Amino acid sequence: MKRIFGILFLLSILISCNSQKTKNYQELGEEKLIELELKTLGIRIKVPLRYSVLESDDFTTIDLNPLGRNIVQFRITILDSNYQESKYSESIRFKNGGILNYYTFVADGPVGSGGVEYRLEGVLEYGNRKFLITATDQSEFNKSYPEYCIKYLSTIEELKNLPKKDIM
Repeated sequence: MKRIFGILFLLSILISCNSQKTKNYQELGEEKLIELELKTLGIRIKVPLRYSVLESDDFTTIDLNPLGRNIVQFRITILDSNYQESKYSESIRFKNGGILNYYTFVADGPVGSGGVEYRLEGVLEYGNRKFLITATDQSEFNKSYPEYCIKYLSTIEELKNLPKKDIM
């Protein structure tokens, strides 16, 4: 009897993981997206029509609420080989071949005027490259979902024909 409950428990976990992945892909199909070429990172990604981008030599921040008060943004940072990965509690494999290992948490510190900040931190492995992913979702009513960025990360493609210096 214990084995049956154990098997049913594992099946329910697998089904819930697949249903979340399916939900992410369904949400992408319902949104109007634009494709960005992030040459400093050597990738292409789809994001909603309302966004702003801040690019540096080794990271890109995509703000999905550029005119709003609440923070809804995620950052993709190129990781060097010296980065020490944390133990992450969640993992997802994308159709594009990428693997995201991550965890979510409530940000420490004082709450800003926009409310509590919920964050996601993780490492995205795509091809032979690794990126640090940090996402923030701020809510006045304690209903935030920093995992929103996962559906956009699932659209990443590697840019072809870039000079080697551009993709590190």
